[in-house]
Amino acid sequence: MLRVGWNSVAAAVCAVLLLAGCADTTDYVNEHPQRVLAPVAGAGIGLAGADFLENSAASAGLGAAGFIAGLAIGPYLEKRDVVFYDKAIDEAAVAQPGKPIHWRNPNTGTTGTMIRGKEVVGQDDVCRQLHSDVKKSDGSVAAEELVVCKPDMGTWYIESSWPVKPKPAG
Repeated sequence: MLRVGWNSVAAAVCAVLLLAGCADTTDYVNEHPQRVLAPVAGAGIGLAGADFLENSAASAGLGAAGFIAGLAIGPYLEKRDVVFYDKAIDEAAVAQPGKPIHWRNPNTGTTGTMIRGKEVVGQDDVCRQLHSDVKKSDGSVAAEELVVCKPDMGTWYIESSWPVKPKPAG
């Protein structure tokens, strides 16, 4: 008997929505792939991270959280910057509180700083607050607060994120 889990359904729905939304916006997608791919990748990461939980509500919640986090960082990060951004999250999450972790993508000129804040109470995972500043090559700066969590046998994932008042360019 074929068993279809929530992860498969959610992934299919995301794919359909992505394709439907892209049908008339090919130029936009080609010019700004990170604005489309970051939310979808975030949802996929959230779903993949939740797959081992075997709890459909948790899987859906982590998938939605990943999608929302992708929406938050998508406008600020090029697809090529996300690798550096994710590595900074991994380093900052285990660094001493207040210690800045600097990152730079030499290919795009985007730089950033990630600073670990306080511990945050999570349900079963270890969670920490991070502050991120991302400066693009055009001088614009985006600041955001994140809560990242890590299950006992997993990797850090973005539980939630919210933008902080944008800083002026320069």
